[in-house]
Amino acid sequence: MSTIPTYIAVESSLGNPIQLSYMPTFILNTGDHMSLSERILNIYYYYFAVYIQHFYNYPLQDAVARKHFGNDLPYVSEFEKNNSLYLLSGDLSQSYPVPRHPNTMEVGVCHINPRKPLPEDLKQWMDGAKDGVIYFSLGSNMRGTSLREELREVFIEVFEKFPNYRIIWKWEDDTPFARKPKNVLLRKWNPQQDILAHPKTRLFISQTGHQSRQEAIYYGVPMLCIPLFWDQDYNARKLVIEGAGLSIPIKELNQKILLEKMQRILTDNSFKENMLRLSSLTKDHVLNCPDKVAWWIEYVLRHNGAQHLRPASLDLAWYQLYNVDIAAIALVFITGILYLLYKILKFLGRLICPSRKDKKIKKR
Repeated sequence: MSTIPTYIAVESSLGNPIQLSYMPTFILNTGDHMSLSERILNIYYYYFAVYIQHFYNYPLQDAVARKHFGNDLPYVSEFEKNNSLYLLSGDLSQSYPVPRHPNTMEVGVCHINPRKPLPEDLKQWMDGAKDGVIYFSLGSNMRGTSLREELREVFIEVFEKFPNYRIIWKWEDDTPFARKPKNVLLRKWNPQQDILAHPKTRLFISQTGHQSRQEAIYYGVPMLCIPLFWDQDYNARKLVIEGAGLSIPIKELNQKILLEKMQRILTDNSFKENMLRLSSLTKDHVLNCPDKVAWWIEYVLRHNGAQHLRPASLDLAWYQLYNVDIAAIALVFITGILYLLYKILKFLGRLICPSRKDKKIKKR
């Protein structure tokens, strides 16, 4: 089971069709409607990732596997193909429609917990916000205390310009920074889902990790994305395309841009409306995610690995999968026909319009 959006190199290993004209790679910051230049880059990045996977990652992984489990193992890429079912934590509120075989399932959002009461001091602080609450967290991989001092000052200066909003800042240090605005609350740990579920939460400023984005969508809170690495640009781009958030590259972050984009989201109701539209999509499932995952796992067990879900494309060589062998035969056949036609036309031409050389030969 994958807890992040599946990038298309994994789709390929599952036997799913790859259409680079509308399936974006993580590296390329675009959606599923790409310009000519974006499609060129998408093809380049995809085949570059395939090259790295086959000629760098696989050999390293295979060496580690054989070191610990012996040399009787098949090559490591065979393990990747030998799967019964691949479950994706997500849905079309977070990804793009793509062709998939029955061995690949999007099961929705799996980690949403039943709402719990907020700690009383936090509840009172949020309830007392005049215009609403802004929640700022860079997730678990990037600590708030890791922000460079000049970037920290950017947030402090801008947050002071929203005195009627109260801001919860995930700050992992016991010692607060020297100049903390009055409307900012620093906390080492926050019940993030319960904060997002609070009716006064108006904006979530985040690095846009997959789970944070899922929670914001589920509770209908617009996002200001500051992506840092890996899938976060991809996640942010989807929200921007859907009109449910805005994004700022970390290298471009300054007071002017941060202030402008926060004001846009807080004053333009379309961001909230679009996020609520995505929220309705993510909640509209026959079964909730844990029940769906359990049912499919039991299904695979009931059917002894459910090999009938596995597409035949996983057993084909690349030249068979893409019909290169048929194209080669067709090319040889067409070339032979064209060559034969050329010889026939040349022969007929010499009969109808003999050359001077042929005429001299006939006279002799």
